[in-house]
Amino acid sequence: DEIPLLAVLPFSSADAASRELARGLTDEVTNLLARRFGDRLGVLARTSADRWGDPAPASPLPGDGARVDYLVEGAVHLVGDEPVTKIRLRRARSATLLWTDTLRRSSADEAFEVADAVDGIARAVGLEPAPASRRPPPAALPAAAQEAYFEALAKLSQGTGTDRMEAGAALERVFDLAPAFAPAQVAWARLQMDQAVPGTRSVEAAHRALRRALELDPDDPYALLLLAKLQLYVLHEPDEAGRLYQRALAIAPRLGTAHHLYGFWLSSRGRHAEALAEVGRGLALDPLASEIHSDLAWVHYFAGHRADAVRWARRALALSDRNDEARLALIAAATDLGDEATALAAGRDLMARWIARGAPAPAAPVRGLEGFWRWEVAALEARERVVYLPPVLSAMPLLRLGRSDEALSRLLRSCTERSGWMVPFLDVDPRWDAVRDRPLFLEAQRCLAAGAGAANDGGPEPQTRTALVPRRPR
Repeated sequence: DEIPLLAVLPFSSADAASRELARGLTDEVTNLLARRFGDRLGVLARTSADRWGDPAPASPLPGDGARVDYLVEGAVHLVGDEPVTKIRLRRARSATLLWTDTLRRSSADEAFEVADAVDGIARAVGLEPAPASRRPPPAALPAAAQEAYFEALAKLSQGTGTDRMEAGAALERVFDLAPAFAPAQVAWARLQMDQAVPGTRSVEAAHRALRRALELDPDDPYALLLLAKLQLYVLHEPDEAGRLYQRALAIAPRLGTAHHLYGFWLSSRGRHAEALAEVGRGLALDPLASEIHSDLAWVHYFAGHRADAVRWARRALALSDRNDEARLALIAAATDLGDEATALAAGRDLMARWIARGAPAPAAPVRGLEGFWRWEVAALEARERVVYLPPVLSAMPLLRLGRSDEALSRLLRSCTERSGWMVPFLDVDPRWDAVRDRPLFLEAQRCLAAGAGAANDGGPEPQTRTALVPRRPR
């Protein structure tokens, strides 16, 4: 199992004009290395590669937490009006330079030959490119299309509403210039799956884009992973989701995201030991990702390991204090353990973060968990009047307050609307244990089991309702 592990560090840019190009090239080199050589090369995920050298006292740096053998570095600068990118490969421990190349456009209309540079990196670490039979011929990509694609990647990584709109506009330009460029279809699906506006056709658009991407490149693991998420969390087709996750892993067995997501799928099926092993493999390739730590907390929680859930949630928060999923896992596990002090402290932290973002402040000081849950319900209901939220989010504090009928009604709504990452975990989430024999819970189970073919009393098709891919899981 000893295979080389490589990290692509964030490319630098000498000026603001080349900043988005540098971000896009970093993403493209990382993605191409994982796609072309994922069966023989481990590629550290962007989350951890971006934080190389950034102090993180609660978790080891990649050089300690993962056996990184090689580093890829790049710098973008302008020569006149033309961007030039210098890329080099060196050993992680000795800093020995192994390979270098300079990417230039042979003309203003031609794109950077990123794939050739990626093949050069692979040869320098002793890997030959995959046979042509395993790689579709690259679509002709004009320089303007490549620039727009890199702009979209950079905007998607920023994550604000304005950035997503600009990413969409950039991808539209790519489609006009290079309609057969499969990675742009995957990026478009990713954009659609990040929408949270009810009544849109985001699911349908994402599904169509992913089918098109796989027609153009059947071995694209990123397209397979996104399609698996769509099947699991919205269409409620877990068996098909599992097949897609396994296919992505067969193509890129050292892709950390694939292990992470497949592990979460295993947890939803009650296969917790396998889930912990798979998510652990994902963590080895992304050791500084707060979201993987919090997902490990949830997998431990679903497996009944409350103390381990607390430990992993705390590690997630040490890596990023903005990880609200980690706080929710910490509250759930600490509450079950009877550790009200820990649960309430996490609840107050969550409350402070939400109030800072516009949630209403509590009418009276919150002195216990019951007060926190009452405030949480009120805050979520206030937010629901402004934007769409999966109804199941407020079901959890309602359950804790003993308002089980309201909680079950919200669960059933989420199942019908196909929203909320927690719905596929219905059978393994211990918070539902006290109401599993209730008629509404059994109805929600039937709704979940019916999958994409469920009828909705003659109403619209699921994808045209408020059935949108949730922001979480990743």
